[in-house]
Amino acid sequence: MRYRHANCLIVGAVLSVGLVVGSAARDLDLPNADFEEGLEHWTDKNPHLKTQVSEEAAYRGDYGVLVEDADFDGGSSLLSELIRVRPGDELTLTFYGRNVTGDSMGVYLKFFDRDEEELEVLNEHGHEKVFSTKVRSEDWEKHEYEAEVPEGAAYVAVWLHSYNSDEVVAHLDEFTLSE
Repeated sequence: MRYRHANCLIVGAVLSVGLVVGSAARDLDLPNADFEEGLEHWTDKNPHLKTQVSEEAAYRGDYGVLVEDADFDGGSSLLSELIRVRPGDELTLTFYGRNVTGDSMGVYLKFFDRDEEELEVLNEHGHEKVFSTKVRSEDWEKHEYEAEVPEGAAYVAVWLHSYNSDEVVAHLDEFTLSE
């Protein structure tokens, strides 16, 4: 009788461990997420080139992204390569960031359809749903947020954007995207 009870506990513990291991997040392939290869695999969408790779912007490793937006005429705009996703998947974006000056650095997830056209995702009130977090601290902080892949999405990209209405200097590094 005592052995039967012990065996049930062992089987229960093994099943519990299996469930935890089986539900672990899987990192998606976000090329050059630590910027050690410069801006390879990222596209600067702003003609004024407000983003660059810099040693001073590194959280870990040799390089990170330095955003220097010193005017009110459009923010920075750095976009990662498109990454394949499935509607309904839960994504988690994790990165390290700090604002050296200003308070207007955003990190977004942008979704695209199978033709690689950006999707306009609306919330329940008919307004554009924004998948973003704001970098606010002068000290390095780990940022993490989740988003569900919307219906019709086939790809996601990480978008680094300083707001048009502020001057900002920010450091960003060590991005991870998982499902």
